[in-house]
Amino acid sequence: MIRKYDKSENIKKANQRLNEGTKNKKGPIDVDKLIKYAEAISLICDGEYGDTYYHEEDNNIFICLGDSNPFDTEFLEWIMRDAIKTSYDVSDDDIDIEIENECGPSGEGWKRIRNGKLIDN
Repeated sequence: MIRKYDKSENIKKANQRLNEGTKNKKGPIDVDKLIKYAEAISLICDGEYGDTYYHEEDNNIFICLGDSNPFDTEFLEWIMRDAIKTSYDVSDDDIDIEIENECGPSGEGWKRIRNGKLIDN
């Protein structure tokens, strides 16, 4: 007896497994990953700024670096955008990342990432 192979069912199951871990997360940004990356940026900057802020309503991220930071800001933005997406379906345009030197975000609604937590700014 020959069984017919149906690819569509396997593709559906694979997509469900890929997005399984992110189904409870809101929006395009995986906040847990964002917090981990923010802590790494802070460590690499060694106390000279390296602060990361998150605006949940607008899906914006603001990263404040010191003047003598070791990052190529375009590359850092690309890495962050790719790393913190909740799924492969999230477009780069869904997440706004701004990187500046020695300043902070303007406006209300920003939360600062400090010691593994989001705190009001």
